[in-house]
Amino acid sequence: MTVDTGPLVSAMANKIGLREVTIIGSVMASAFFIISSFSVNIDMMLVTYGIMGGSSFFFSVSFRPRYIKHEPAVAVVFL
Repeated sequence: MTVDTGPLVSAMANKIGLREVTIIGSVMASAFFIISSFSVNIDMMLVTYGIMGGSSFFFSVSFRPRYIKHEPAVAVVFL
């Protein structure tokens, strides 16, 4: 699912900027992870934590290597 959000994230980054997309993704991921803690069954957990949380988490991780010029792989490891 995270690969499917790539074009959307790129379009948003070109339109509003990398930092803003990272902030939006972090807020969305946090919200979905908190919502998933109130799941009443496994289906709701799968949707909120897995699909929505995972997709929005990609927003916050995808452009991190661009900010750190040396050792971009380390930037992805240390979230």
